[in-house]
Amino acid sequence: MRKWSGASGAMSADSMSANAAPSDATPTEAAAGTTRPWATSADTASAEDAAGAAPTESGARPTRPDTTSSDASADDAAGATPSGAGSSRAATGPAPGPSPVGLRTLALGGAMLPRPLLDLADGTFGIEVARVYGSSEAPNFTGSLPGDARETRLSDDGALMPGSEVRVGSSGHPREGLLRGPGVFLGYLDPEDDAAAFEDGWFRSGDQVELHGGRLTVVGRLKEVVNRNGLKISLTEIDATLADLPGVLELASFAVPDPVTGERLAVAVRAADGVTVTLDTVVAHLTALGTARRKLPEQLVCWDGPLPRTASGKIVRSGLVMEAPAQESDVAARLREPGAGGA
Repeated sequence: MRKWSGASGAMSADSMSANAAPSDATPTEAAAGTTRPWATSADTASAEDAAGAAPTESGARPTRPDTTSSDASADDAAGATPSGAGSSRAATGPAPGPSPVGLRTLALGGAMLPRPLLDLADGTFGIEVARVYGSSEAPNFTGSLPGDARETRLSDDGALMPGSEVRVGSSGHPREGLLRGPGVFLGYLDPEDDAAAFEDGWFRSGDQVELHGGRLTVVGRLKEVVNRNGLKISLTEIDATLADLPGVLELASFAVPDPVTGERLAVAVRAADGVTVTLDTVVAHLTALGTARRKLPEQLVCWDGPLPRTASGKIVRSGLVMEAPAQESDVAARLREPGAGGA
């Protein structure tokens, strides 16, 4: 079983701080600095609650300088009772916005939710949305910071947790994220699984990532597929087949959750001025080039501006999922029925 033996917070000679510019070295590496990611203070509060932190003379726990509203929420959930005038925790007012709710912060992992839904949560209900990234093998590896601006929180996957390191580039793919740190698991029970999961002591995430200023953006999975009724459709294959679609400035395919098929294939298209592209246009083009019927898209999203991209120009498919509901769509006949999940 593979075990990570480096000290917490250690970094290699060519690693960089989470708040520093990315190194030009190949492969790129980054290590977390001392800045505390989003969920850290809440985790600390929970740890103290579980350990039975000693109360002050007034009966309240000592005040921590990094206490946030998330900590207060944790205490509320645990049934903590303020000690009145002697309490070291200040009362927290209602969340901002015209219709405040009790939920103050929402941490999102995995695929980003649609942007209109996030705008509703933030603008209407005052719920601050933060991003986290991790997996069963490396939970809570990165996260948004308390001081992050709203657009920053919604545009990447946050800063590295203390002691964590990431390296871009593996023997299998130049953009695969390799992870190392105290939060990474020790290994699988089957040694044969470990052989494919680790590379020189780094865990292979299977995700394509980018580093920028000590922050991480997950661009997509190495094997980008749509799973429709159990059948896999390669997104890169669809993109390549549509590359010469007439009148299109840029396009990209992506997976959309579907209540009937699990996922469905969608294509985002930004057409040239004066050009109209429909779902029938895209399907006819793919069919003419020999694409199997089961691989045809069921939704065309007409983008009214540039598609979301990373700093290096790569399409961010999670951004397509998030922003698609705000764009005009042309969908297949089955999705036009009430309750079918079409746009």
